[in-house]
Amino acid sequence: MAQGSIRKGFFFYFGLFLLLLVTVFLICLVIMMFNPGKTVLWMKYFSGNEDAVVAQTTGDGSRKIDYGNLTDITINCNYAKVTVQSNKEYDDDYIIIRNHAKGFAGAKKHNKFSYNVKIEGTNLIIDVAEPNGFLYFSKDIEVIINNNTSKGSMNLSNINLKVNAKGKSHVYLGGTTNKQEESFSLKSLDVVVNDGSIKLGQKFSVSGISGNIADPAVSNVGLRLVNQKGSIQVFNTSNKIQMSNGVVLGTYKGRINVGSVEIGNSNLIIDCKKGTVAIDKISAGQVTVENCVNGNYKLGEVSCDMSFRPSADSIISPIININKIGGNFSLDANRSTKDAPTVNIKNAEGDVSVRAAKGNVKVENVKGSVTLQSEGSMVARVTIDKDNSNPVYITNEKGKVFLKYMGMVSSDAKIISEKASLNIDFTKDANFEVKCLKKDNSTPMDAGKVKVNIGSDGVNYDYNAELGSLLFAGSTSKGFITLNTNGVANFNLFKPAEAV
Repeated sequence: MAQGSIRKGFFFYFGLFLLLLVTVFLICLVIMMFNPGKTVLWMKYFSGNEDAVVAQTTGDGSRKIDYGNLTDITINCNYAKVTVQSNKEYDDDYIIIRNHAKGFAGAKKHNKFSYNVKIEGTNLIIDVAEPNGFLYFSKDIEVIINNNTSKGSMNLSNINLKVNAKGKSHVYLGGTTNKQEESFSLKSLDVVVNDGSIKLGQKFSVSGISGNIADPAVSNVGLRLVNQKGSIQVFNTSNKIQMSNGVVLGTYKGRINVGSVEIGNSNLIIDCKKGTVAIDKISAGQVTVENCVNGNYKLGEVSCDMSFRPSADSIISPIININKIGGNFSLDANRSTKDAPTVNIKNAEGDVSVRAAKGNVKVENVKGSVTLQSEGSMVARVTIDKDNSNPVYITNEKGKVFLKYMGMVSSDAKIISEKASLNIDFTKDANFEVKCLKKDNSTPMDAGKVKVNIGSDGVNYDYNAELGSLLFAGSTSKGFITLNTNGVANFNLFKPAEAV
């Protein structure tokens, strides 16, 4: 009985003690909220309520900013939102910095909101330092570049804009809801953020970009949008990036979603390690995917050559889906035994070249040459278009090979394998000869490893086991296939209507 009473008393006083601590903590929070900046215990409360017009530089010797003479605007921030607009929301052309952030921060590590404005030549540089709290009620800090449609002292089309945000920032161009908003453009646009979103709104005219960004690492690039973890989106009526300069789109593990990129003969660079890239149409001089590790690529129609380049220190295992490519496709990933790309091209107008340790490659309706190289166990599926006279070269040590000819076998092909399963499909009108040799390239394959399935239609064929020679459909062959394998070769007759 006495022990039960002691236990109940302990929990009662312990609960009372906790209640007292919570009450004291809440009182401290209230004190801080009514006295922003005051330190209580180890905390500070910050609360911004400021809409500042950037009319002059900061610091000693500040001078008035002539927006009409600017050629460049550079904004460096952490998580501040950046908005570019052209309307009459403000009464003149200038930059506005809004601070309405609220939250709690540690007293020792608290970073008070501030900004610094300076001019270097004709470049206006704005550095924004945001509060670094551990609990935010609001992160409402915004840098607004406002072009008043009735003033015209600042011509945005002459401005090279650069935004560098190290945190979760949202950059929005031409997307306000003001009824009097007008379309505008920039000379060049260079946006690099760590997270958040980059949005090109309906009132931002990408086609008006005429200059290049100031970065020696790239040339002839007027638009660079890089979001490491967040999203890149285009919201104009056609969901299109259309201009004459080169374009860089980049992400680490975020998402790029664009309807089309149409940039003439200029180059498109996609810098993507692990993200998702969805583009319905690409019309460019060349497309290069840099620093590829894996990621998911969903591409509709690509008019030009496209190459994937691996990261210097990582395996490459992307998932690539292309509906149609008008140029050549290349992917070289053979740096590790773990390299395993998945490539699915439904229509290939040019040459296709893939080199990887393993993976899954499917290429249909090929009109150019095909080169697939694997030192592991790749699954290779290739469908050769009718009247294609370009060569096919496949090296696949342990995986499966499916080679299908939709028409005449009018090209030379060579398949090398240690013990892969080889499957060659052909129509009954195809005239071709096959040299069936073991991996040593001198010993004929055993007759039991050369299997022919002709169905009920029947074709003439003859396998000479002494010479390793297999001849289909007559004495005159148009195409010549060389097999060097210790595995099994299957030849299958099919009707074109059965094609997948």
